[in-house]
Amino acid sequence: MTGTYSLELVGLSLLVAVAASYVAFALAAHISTTRGWAAAYWLAGGAIAMGTGIWSMHFVGMLAFKLPIPMSYDLEGTVVSLLIAIVVSGFALYIVSSRALDLTNLAVGAVTMGIGIASMHYTGMAAMNIAPPVTYDTTIAIGSVVLAIAASALALSLAFRLRRSTTADVIGKRLLGALAMGVGICAMHYTGMAAAQFAPGTICTAPRMEIDQYWLAVAVATSTFMFLGATMLILTIDVRLAHQLDAANARIAALAREDPLTGLANRRTFMEHLNAAFRERTRNKSDFAVLFLDLDGFKDVNDTLGHAAGDALIVEVADRLRNTVRQDDLVARFGGDEFAILQRNISSPSDAGTLAEKIGAALARRYTIGHDDVAVTCSIGVAQVTDATGAPPDILVQADLALYRAKGDGRNCYRFHESDLDHKVHTRVLLARELQTAIARGELELLYQPQVQIATGRIVGLETCVRWNHPSRGIIKPSVFIPIAERAGTILAVGDWVMEEACRQMRQWQDHDLAPPVLAVQLCSGQLKAAAQLAADFKACLERHRVEADRIELEFAEPVLMQAAQRGASTLQALRDQGFRMSIADFGSGYSSIGYLASAPVQRLRIPRSLVADALRSPACARAVRATVQIARELGADTIADGVETQAQAVFLLAAGCEQAQGPFFGPLLSAMEATLLLRNAVIERPATDGPRSSSAA
Repeated sequence: MTGTYSLELVGLSLLVAVAASYVAFALAAHISTTRGWAAAYWLAGGAIAMGTGIWSMHFVGMLAFKLPIPMSYDLEGTVVSLLIAIVVSGFALYIVSSRALDLTNLAVGAVTMGIGIASMHYTGMAAMNIAPPVTYDTTIAIGSVVLAIAASALALSLAFRLRRSTTADVIGKRLLGALAMGVGICAMHYTGMAAAQFAPGTICTAPRMEIDQYWLAVAVATSTFMFLGATMLILTIDVRLAHQLDAANARIAALAREDPLTGLANRRTFMEHLNAAFRERTRNKSDFAVLFLDLDGFKDVNDTLGHAAGDALIVEVADRLRNTVRQDDLVARFGGDEFAILQRNISSPSDAGTLAEKIGAALARRYTIGHDDVAVTCSIGVAQVTDATGAPPDILVQADLALYRAKGDGRNCYRFHESDLDHKVHTRVLLARELQTAIARGELELLYQPQVQIATGRIVGLETCVRWNHPSRGIIKPSVFIPIAERAGTILAVGDWVMEEACRQMRQWQDHDLAPPVLAVQLCSGQLKAAAQLAADFKACLERHRVEADRIELEFAEPVLMQAAQRGASTLQALRDQGFRMSIADFGSGYSSIGYLASAPVQRLRIPRSLVADALRSPACARAVRATVQIARELGADTIADGVETQAQAVFLLAAGCEQAQGPFFGPLLSAMEATLLLRNAVIERPATDGPRSSSAA
């Protein structure tokens, strides 16, 4: 029995095969770029879409074939052929999404996929409800399997080659590849159909289909086109979302490496390049220099014109620095008005000096910020790498020390790090390393200085002071190691230890009814850089030791408090809301906003020891003391004088209206045990002599 073909449906089956092949190439490209669950989801969904397309081509091709008898197909066999197509498609997508496709993997994949496609075809043929069953010409059938394997090899190879194509004509390439793949699939199908032999007198063993084969084929093809189109639409949306996510991630990565205000490299990126410069020098001896600079008078711009003008000035400075350095030099902003430059491939220190002069001249030119003309200069510290430079942190410290020399020499200049500063450098670096383990070794100690009511000698509080009992260097003052801790990044650990120890000791005194009214704890700028966590950590510490917040007074130097008010106002408010007292240390020696103090008050203003020391011989200092007391009264705050050494000073302070004081005259720094003995008396007997008492202050 001989059958005939509908050429229209044969062409339709080819279009379905080409469309399925094009979608397969697009899916392969997308799956290869995804990872994790997303890749698994797309692999499963892609297998269904691609398998449905291949099976649809096969089914439309079978419907294109007409015998002179009614035709019907077994549902179970047809579904099984569809499932085989889906599994084979999933296998193909898995193969082409791998990182490499060598000849062995290609051969194994092609054979497996080809046999799978042939199985789908002949399973679908077996679903024909006819008797006697169809038979096959063995030679032609084997040829169809060979064609299926060849078509599979072509499909896998093209899909792998086109999956990472980013050229503008990728759509054209995929269309040509899909046409070749579609022709191969159709050739296999119609070769397999040619191998089929139908015996004379063949009959249909099931009721004939009520739907015309032609329109059934059109309906199946139309449904397939819609399904493949929906797949491409979802794929396109997902690809665009993925690109947007990649762009967002790239922007986030850039923000992590760049200063958001200026677009310059940040400290992290600078350190990466500095480490790379050290490695490069080890290989080819290419010398480099590090220049540290900050602006002279930047604070005045902020104070007079506002922070918006200050930011505009920083942006302009960054642009001038970019235009001054060479292309292979790196400019970074460390924060505030601090900049660093990595000058690569220098032949002598004079190269760094020349660059420093150019930078000084460029930044000294007047700026136009809004409607204002602004003039600032810069101080620059220069350090050149040498064979004695141990590591990147060493050269940073050298440049930093050179910057301080430039400031000390009158600013608006540059200074090199000199060999006589090496001892200071090595000491600071070594202390920074040793400080990392000092807490664990129990080398830090908290001392306490009495704060008293001048008229009665009653103890109104204790101020804490941390010192480092170094095993080989002896006692190290906080004025020495706190700046080192801030630069080395260990200040948070030191600050946490101080608060923990202060609360622990306060709890112990409270348990014995010896607790002072207030325990003062100093905070430094390095702690406030982690402002987001500070309030939560302090709250947890209070709860651990069951200490009320109003028994702890947080001391801020004026610049630190103003910086916190500008950049961490929410943290300060959170600390106030928890009940912490606040005070300003050395009030008048820095700068404060009276308006800020009025809206966010503190409980005490501390008169600096420099004013106390000169008040008896300097009318200006005496007036400054009285003015501080008057300001405190207007703000509803107490005043406490620091560094009182003589009875005459105490008498003067009391007459000026300052009722509280601390210093050697009232008692030295005390250990916890000594402070405990003092608290048992609750009152300090003031000496009758006028000379200063000896002090064990660290």
